[in-house]
Amino acid sequence: MAMGNVQAIAFDLDGTLVDSKIDFTELRRTLGLAPEDPILEVIDTWPESKRVWGHEIVHQFEVAGAEKSEIIEGVPETLSFLNDREIPFSIFTRNSRATAMQTLKMHGLNCDLVLTRNDAEPKPKPDGLHLIAKHFSITTSSLLFVGDYLYDLQAGLSAGAPTALFLPNPANVDFPTEGAVFCFQRYPELVSWLNL
Repeated sequence: MAMGNVQAIAFDLDGTLVDSKIDFTELRRTLGLAPEDPILEVIDTWPESKRVWGHEIVHQFEVAGAEKSEIIEGVPETLSFLNDREIPFSIFTRNSRATAMQTLKMHGLNCDLVLTRNDAEPKPKPDGLHLIAKHFSITTSSLLFVGDYLYDLQAGLSAGAPTALFLPNPANVDFPTEGAVFCFQRYPELVSWLNL
C-alpha cells in the first residue's frame, strides 16, 4: 500500500500518539474486573448507579494519565509529513472527549476530526471509522487506521480500513496481528512506508 492509496489517516490516541501512563492493571483491580475483561463493555452491563461509579473511576484514571502523558517520539514529525502532503488525519479513541481534548491541547496536537466514546461506539466496533471516512468523503478502503492494540485492528478489519500497528516492543505483543497491513516500531518506519 503506497501513499497514493491513502487519502486520509485515522490514529488511535493512547499508546499510538501519546503514552498516557494509564495503569490498566490497577484500573481493572479498582473496578473489580478480570485482566481480560473489556473495561467499557463490562461497565455498560452494570446497573445504573454502579455504572455511573465505574465511568467516574475510568474518568479519574484517564485524567491522571493525560496529565502525565508524553508524546511518542517521531509523532510530531509524522504529523508534519502528513500536513506537508495535505493528507488529512483524525483521531478515533476509546477515551472520553474531555480527556482526549485535554491530552491534545497539552501536547499541541491539532487534527481535522476527533471521535471519542462520546461520539461513536467504542472500538472494536467500527462505527467511528465509517464516520471518519464519511467526514472526508472517502471510502474506508482509502482510510489508513493506525493503532497499537487488538481493538484497533479489529475495528479496522471490520470497517474494511487498512490498519497499521505501532508495536514498539514486538516481543511483548500479546494479541494476533494477522490482518495488519504494516507493523512498525518507530514512526520514521511509517513515514518511509507511506512515502514509497
